Amino acid sequence: MTRATDRSLFGHPRGSRSRSLAGLGLLLGVTGWCGACDGPAEPRVRPDGASEAGAATSAPLEAASGERLRELELELQRERARARDLEAQVALLNQSLAASEERRIEREREWLEYQSLLGLLSPERLPGGKPFGVELSGVEPTPGPGAGPGSEDERPLPTEAQLAAQAERALRSKAIEKSLRTLLALEDVRALDLLECGLLEGDAIGPVVFRLLDGRGRLAGSLYAERMRLEASRSARTITLVLESGYETRGGERFPFDDTPRRAQGAGAADPASGEGEAEVEAKGTGRAARRVVLEGIDPLSWADDFRELFGAAGLDLSGDDGLWDLGLVRARLNELLKRDSSSGIYRLRELGGVQEGVLLRVHLERLDSEGGVERRLFADRLRLSAGASGVELELSHGVQVRGQDQRVPFLDGRYRVLLPGADTEAWVRAGLPGLSPAPAAAGSSAPPAPADRD
Repeated sequence: MTRATDRSLFGHPRGSRSRSLAGLGLLLGVTGWCGACDGPAEPRVRPDGASEAGAATSAPLEAASGERLRELELELQRERARARDLEAQVALLNQSLAASEERRIEREREWLEYQSLLGLLSPERLPGGKPFGVELSGVEPTPGPGAGPGSEDERPLPTEAQLAAQAERALRSKAIEKSLRTLLALEDVRALDLLECGLLEGDAIGPVVFRLLDGRGRLAGSLYAERMRLEASRSARTITLVLESGYETRGGERFPFDDTPRRAQGAGAADPASGEGEAEVEAKGTGRAARRVVLEGIDPLSWADDFRELFGAAGLDLSGDDGLWDLGLVRARLNELLKRDSSSGIYRLRELGGVQEGVLLRVHLERLDSEGGVERRLFADRLRLSAGASGVELELSHGVQVRGQDQRVPFLDGRYRVLLPGADTEAWVRAGLPGLSPAPAAAGSSAPPAPADRD
């Protein structure tokens, strides 16, 4: 019995069992410590590669992001729909504005045409043969043309010849108006819109009315002139609209054309009586305040017949070279003389197109500064030379002056004068230049000698 109790349930002695339990505990402790050193256990991985913990965390985030994305897409679609609606409204408003502008312009033209037709009627042809009366307190009414005895006989009706002349004048005025509209359209002059051209009277037509437009074709103002005539330069390829006795309206204000006296051009112009330097002055004006509109890059010959009356009594200058002068020799001698008078710059004749009856045609004159740079260029159809006690004068007509970067300014009243008060007039006369001496061929002799150099 004792022997049986001294053994363990497993058949070992009692002391041996305690030693086995201690070894088992030690083994379990070492195993747990090694597991702790290896770190936390790896999460279980699903067959699709995502961990169970990550899937559980990202699912709510993905759901929230998808909902926000759908909201933003819906908002973007609403904004795009609103932008399309606004663009459609703007297009409708632009169409309505353009149609309204066209109707307004058409009403203006109809009104101006109505006024011009009324202007063609004489008071004698009105019903009753008298003007409209005005009743004012304390003022005796003015008798009309048919109020006095025998007044109807004093103002006879126009004859058939006069009526025919008036009809021909009206037709010619309409033809000029049509040609002017064509000129503005072909030359792409968008800032001017001709509304009324009036009737032809001598070398001018009027009254004329232009609309002024801005860069977007909107009304910016208007131009009104009693008369309009034309100036042209074949050498500069320009046509100038000369509007006289009128005004410009902008922003509801009226600005009359400048009627200040013409002043000498060029700073520091010398007094011709002093005999030193040179002076440049404009030709004397006509006394009418004018506004000039230059159309550049146009061959005036193409419009010589359409506007023949507006170019003046002599019409556009169509003359050419008479063949009596050596153009190269004339240009060289003129440049030699111009070079001698260099107190305020040097003039140089760059181009000469011909000579007709002592007048130089289609000239290009340059003014040089002290360093030889081009300071100003003058283009003129005609250049006339004259010499006198006060010096030498070069008168250019029908042209423009160009300053800076192609800034073109037409000659005032069509003329530009260059005075050389310090020039040696005897040397100019001896040089044998057109206008100062007869042509070599006409004199029956060879070309005169070149001017002698100064000592």
